Amino acid sequence: MAADGRLLATTSTDGTGTLWEVASRRPIGATLSGASGDPIAAAFLGGGSHLAVIHEDESVIWDVRPRSWMRHACAVAGRTLTRSEWENALPRHNYAPTCHDLG
Repeated sequence: MAADGRLLATTSTDGTGTLWEVASRRPIGATLSGASGDPIAAAFLGGGSHLAVIHEDESVIWDVRPRSWMRHACAVAGRTLTRSEWENALPRHNYAPTCHDLG
């Protein structure tokens, strides 16, 4: 659990991770992936801004800050996200209709 108690991370034997909003008991965004095999340990770093997951052969660090996710989603789309796309990627975060403000 993150130091502020708002986020919880769970891992699975398929190498994926899920972020949860503790208050609502709902997952945040898509499943995180990047490594395979059983996770050995997971911990929030940087005051909760990053999640590190250690596996037998490798480790993965995800930036879990919503603003970083917004920037990444805009970069992948190459354009301003629609309201529907925004809700899918960042549920419960205010819609920011332009990506150029995230630079």
